[in-house]
Amino acid sequence: MNVATQHSRTANVGAYSLWFALGVFLLALQLPAPAPVEAQAEAQQCEVSLNPDAVHVDEGNVVVEASVSEDPGPILEVLVDPQSGLEVDGWDQSADTEVTLMLLTGAAEPGDWEVTITGEAALCVGEVTVEERR
Repeated sequence: MNVATQHSRTANVGAYSLWFALGVFLLALQLPAPAPVEAQAEAQQCEVSLNPDAVHVDEGNVVVEASVSEDPGPILEVLVDPQSGLEVDGWDQSADTEVTLMLLTGAAEPGDWEVTITGEAALCVGEVTVEERR
């Protein structure tokens, strides 16, 4: 093989690689983006019931059992209204419709606050009451 033929083949491989990379890039642009958490849960809505349904200001770490009216699928997110001052420290989904919530109440404000449990299949909404310390 002479040098000119070898250079020609190397140039062709480089050109094919460039076209392949461009094709993959254009294909990637056409793929749908993953749906945001809100869009994933729009298919079904359900209700959350908490036990206890009330916590106290500055009570520390509180464990609350949540029952949801429909199976939300794997839990993606648990939120409490940010104005409540409650923080979700974690959760454990023990069954399809049972979730244990760990809440921090150190900065909690008294009132009734919305709790949202977002799963892959449903968005579940309920209410938690924060009361003055006993």
